Amino acid sequence: MQELDLILRGAGLGCGLLILITLLTGDVPLRKKIALVLFLISTAGYVIVSSPSLETLIEPIEPIFIFAAKLIPFTFTWAVLEILFDRIEGKWPWLLITGLTAIISLFSGILPILGTAVNIIDIVLHIALLVLVVITSADDLVAERRVFRLWFVVAMTLFGLVISAVEVSFKDADVPQFIFVLHAAAFLLLGTVFGIWVLGANSRIWVSAEQPKNNKTSSQKNKQLIAKLMQAMDEEVWREEGLTIGSLAQKIKLPEHQLRVVINQDLDFRNFSTFINGYRITAAMQALDDPEQSNRTILEIAYDIGFSSLGPFNKAFRQQTGKSPREYRSR
Repeated sequence: MQELDLILRGAGLGCGLLILITLLTGDVPLRKKIALVLFLISTAGYVIVSSPSLETLIEPIEPIFIFAAKLIPFTFTWAVLEILFDRIEGKWPWLLITGLTAIISLFSGILPILGTAVNIIDIVLHIALLVLVVITSADDLVAERRVFRLWFVVAMTLFGLVISAVEVSFKDADVPQFIFVLHAAAFLLLGTVFGIWVLGANSRIWVSAEQPKNNKTSSQKNKQLIAKLMQAMDEEVWREEGLTIGSLAQKIKLPEHQLRVVINQDLDFRNFSTFINGYRITAAMQALDDPEQSNRTILEIAYDIGFSSLGPFNKAFRQQTGKSPREYRSR
């Protein structure tokens, strides 16, 4: 069992090293590259330190691996956010909470109760992250990234839940040996699949929101679909509160997958909300600029253009204009 455990962990570490080299030499935006590299390093630390077969071998430098492993809640969350979202400015609470969790876990050796508390927090965070992945999936128009959501993030999140549950349920000395082998095999499997995805991933995964749009020519069929979509936009279907890409596809009688392709690949939008909010914020700017509408409240304008509350409206408005609606009106 120990020999098999070592072989599987060695293969997993080798796979991680290959992914690391690929990321460092690949055309990946710097911030996303840093997040993914830190995740790989912290995962390698965990793979090494979690094996009873390696305890004697790594003893002189074990604190380094333990430190790296303790960072996993933070690095995993950061890596997932960087892969799934073009902009993560609004996701800072996730990084703050997982960062604090990682810091607290560093002191679990002094106060063992902290280790149990951190494991419980990790379980809650993994569940919350899984929910975030699911509820934001419909808004994502990048097909390769949506596939990643479906298998890897869900698999990693469930794997994290299982690990946390095992650590809560057993003391280290009581964990059966076969659990460590399964643990190593799961890391190797996930690492291999992730490596294949990274090596073969379309560059569109890593395109930042600020990069220029493509200039490719749409096919005749897609031009007809675009015309149909633009007609709906001219009829101000975007004013409907809670409009989703599925409901829009029904309104203009198009299959949802075709609509996704048109908005993403022909109009070059990576998120449905960005596409719709472009129309909404333009209308809001016109209303705020109109002297005849100076008595209307910002909330009234937000409701009129399809937002259900001020929070999302203010966020979308600031992202597009760099100002809050109040600042824009009083400029």
